Amino acid sequence: MQKYTIETRLKALRDALPGQVLQGTGGQRYPVGEPLGEGGQGWVFKASWNEPHGYDVVVKVLRPDVASKDSLARFQREAEVLRMLSQQATPNPHIVRFFDHAQATIRIPEMNDTWTLPFTVLEYVRGSTLEQVLAASDGRGLGVERTRRLLRHVVLALEHVHAQNVVHRDLKPSNILVDSSGGQELAKVTDFGLVKLFAPGLAKTTALAGASVGYAPPEQFEHGNARVGRHTDVFSLAAIVYEMLTGRPAFPFHAGDHPLLVVTRILNDARPALARVASTLPGEIQNAPELIAMIDAELARALSPDPHARHETVTALWEGLERALALTTKRVSMPPTSDARISVARLGLARDSTPATSAPTMFAGEDLSKTTVMQDAPGEAMSTRGSQHAKAASASSQWSWRVRTPAIAMGAARAASIAPGGATAV
Repeated sequence: MQKYTIETRLKALRDALPGQVLQGTGGQRYPVGEPLGEGGQGWVFKASWNEPHGYDVVVKVLRPDVASKDSLARFQREAEVLRMLSQQATPNPHIVRFFDHAQATIRIPEMNDTWTLPFTVLEYVRGSTLEQVLAASDGRGLGVERTRRLLRHVVLALEHVHAQNVVHRDLKPSNILVDSSGGQELAKVTDFGLVKLFAPGLAKTTALAGASVGYAPPEQFEHGNARVGRHTDVFSLAAIVYEMLTGRPAFPFHAGDHPLLVVTRILNDARPALARVASTLPGEIQNAPELIAMIDAELARALSPDPHARHETVTALWEGLERALALTTKRVSMPPTSDARISVARLGLARDSTPATSAPTMFAGEDLSKTTVMQDAPGEAMSTRGSQHAKAASASSQWSWRVRTPAIAMGAARAASIAPGGATAV
């Protein structure tokens, strides 16, 4: 009788799955199609719902050679979490949807093998992983507006996850899918902790103690994971934001490096900073040192090795970053201003814990029907006072400025309408 190695048997099993029809818990049938990914603990296949050409789904299969008590429990727990998230009254569009979790029995007659395989059925996302998107950027990053948009989607997903007392714990670019099927990009968070999506040529993510080196904070490598919490995902998200803006990992893992070396760097080295790679940043932010400093301050806090020094929630991190990213977007969309400028701090755009004591007044006594106030960057403001003032716009000597209040807290106001005379403001 011919004997087969475990590698040969596993390869035969993997190759036999396309064409099989897996039976779901409610009688649904899932014809298995082409393989989409392969990792150390599982396989991912494209499949369809009930019919060979029906609604597209994804089937994740746990490899039998790693089906230990712990891996089976984790696979089951992942399915239960995704089921809970998908069965909310209003499922979050930024989390990959769960459809089914069951077991299949596959027989390979020529080897006299019979395998029992747990599998999970998930939403099929037409697009790429964020890891693939970043690789396609050739180290240039994604630009500020694209980063801002995708970041917001991920934050909305994590807010929903954290509200259910769940910590993702494996947030990284390969676990963020970018759906481009609807004419615009939509980021969706998924958990391929047991399966690494196959992407030829992409940098491998190394795992240590169940965590992804370079994206996981130090507490994930501690025995018992007692300090793991929502702030763990804050760290990982900040590392991803840095990579989206710069095109390079926040904590790179080089060939030949021991994973613990990266953890040591996270503990002891200076925090990654956009200011140190300013020449490679997106054009809209390269020459805006004040905005870069604002972003770096938020990232440095979120990437602290001490979990209690970070933002308490991903929402707090988003709000801090959004101030700078939104100002960058405005800076790009507005026309150039004259030489007249006010410092960031004096306009109340800088971080300041002192609340405003009175209504902010920039152009007291002006007729608002003839005045448009525009802001194209922190510290840049211009008033175009109707046609009679158009010629004055280029002559800085004709401009005068008065600061009427202390700086307001960051984000407290985005715009103000001031009545003639400056007595009231909305």
